[in-house]
Amino acid sequence: MKLLKRTITAAALTALGLHSPVAAVEFGAGLHNTQWELYGDVFGCYFVQPVPRYGRAVFYHEAGEDVRFYLETNNNRMQPGQAALAIEAPSWRASAMTSDLGYVRVADTMRPITVEPQRTFRMMAELDAGMSPAFTRQGRGLVEPIRVKLSPVNFRQHWDEYQDCVSRLLPVNFGQIERTRLMYPPDVDSLSPQARATLNNIALYVAADPSVVAIYIDGHSDNRNTRYDSRRLSERRALRVLDYLVDRGVDPQLMLVDYHGDRYPVGNNNTAAGRAENRRTTLRLERLD
Repeated sequence: MKLLKRTITAAALTALGLHSPVAAVEFGAGLHNTQWELYGDVFGCYFVQPVPRYGRAVFYHEAGEDVRFYLETNNNRMQPGQAALAIEAPSWRASAMTSDLGYVRVADTMRPITVEPQRTFRMMAELDAGMSPAFTRQGRGLVEPIRVKLSPVNFRQHWDEYQDCVSRLLPVNFGQIERTRLMYPPDVDSLSPQARATLNNIALYVAADPSVVAIYIDGHSDNRNTRYDSRRLSERRALRVLDYLVDRGVDPQLMLVDYHGDRYPVGNNNTAAGRAENRRTTLRLERLD
């Protein structure tokens, strides 16, 4: 794959502090060598375009999150700072309109560029329309800037397969459920609809991830009642959570239950807001690295 030199856009010139057109060293696949790779599971979907002599352009949709884009490289040739992101016409559609999408941070890492969901969605829509997202930033030790450009070739042919992967993602990822807190009104031990929805997601995740080795369930209360009654109330709260998860297929041997009454407040029991914080059952998931 040979390096291409193209004149860069006005937005890219501004990002580079330049005032006249300058040729950029361009990395990107062309009309005849564009490839798309798709792989994933219920935890995440990867939609990847190899960028010859640079690395990979990756759309990653993690379970429970919106899709994000990042560039991955073993040889980051861009200087840290701000890169211009533009939507450009591929060489075979030179007359198509272009647009600027602002700037993105360039980090001194193997993933120098990451794009938030809003502009990632726009990039995917433009690829589907036959356009090319491009990142431009001053190169390391070069007079010319570096440009990394995605090719739209065959994007649409792989779109349905990518969407099929996304449709099978779990509703949550481990980070979203690793530590969970269920809340209660005064003197109540039953599970609210919101708590049941949360536990449903935990049960789905645990069923899919064999690396989860323990679920710690701890019941708590405020100090409205006697020490004995508070402890019994926190016990009922914790056991209801245990029973609910068992009913949804979670192995009871994974779960360790404890209850503490009002011994471990996280809020001030002298205020209504503090007591509301203390009426809780916490869950902590542990998994093998």
